Amino acid sequence: MSGPVTHHRSRRLITFGLMLGLCGCAITRPDGTRLGPRSDAFADYVEMTFRRQNELASDLAFALDEAEPDSPRYRELEALEIELETACRGLNAFCRGSYPKS
Repeated sequence: MSGPVTHHRSRRLITFGLMLGLCGCAITRPDGTRLGPRSDAFADYVEMTFRRQNELASDLAFALDEAEPDSPRYRELEALEIELETACRGLNAFCRGSYPKS
């Protein structure tokens, strides 16, 4: 596991998933580097992000298994799981090769 699920970690990944899902043409990394969609760097960055999203989804699944079903923590984790899935929809479609072409 990559560590405990924290609100900050999940928010950062969700924000990135939204950004990737909406951009469609290029990515500007946090360091300012712009990656074109046909570059190897773009493919590497998308793969790294996809792996991070999967790690976080796994962390959330384990945390949900350990949380009491009726607890506030369980409801918070469920909400984060739904938010992650929604935010990363574009990323997942892109990685499956079914991203809508513009």
